[in-house]
Amino acid sequence: MELLIDKRTYMPKSNIVLPFPVYAIEYDKTDETYWVALSSGAFKKYDKNFNLLNSYSKTLPYNSSAVSNICVTDAYILISYRGTSQNGTSQNGTSNRGAIAVYNKSDGTYNKTIDIAAYSSYYISLSRLKLEDYDIVVGYYEILLKQIFPV
Repeated sequence: MELLIDKRTYMPKSNIVLPFPVYAIEYDKTDETYWVALSSGAFKKYDKNFNLLNSYSKTLPYNSSAVSNICVTDAYILISYRGTSQNGTSQNGTSNRGAIAVYNKSDGTYNKTIDIAAYSSYYISLSRLKLEDYDIVVGYYEILLKQIFPV
């Protein structure tokens, strides 16, 4: 059983306990749904009462990737991962990499991967800011995506 933790404050969000391991969760106010990123990299969509609506598979060209966070915009689901990529600079030919996998919100299909390059942090956070006609996703202490995903 997993207790929900607010990704911005790291405090328990409610008395909700889910019967499966959750790595990140985001509430979509527009559709009144929860998007849940599992530790496996897969993600699921639930209604506001936590009834399962759909399940989606992970799609990312990295090895040993682990989920860091999930962010929902009007058109996309963004999941940040950390892991290793081939042809890196370490002795075994791999390097630490961070990436954001972008999925279409309408059907959960993979859209693209945005490479964040090497990182030294354990956690790659994502938060959505809505400004005028654009979503800005802030993460890893920088603005990663600015006016890339128009609403």
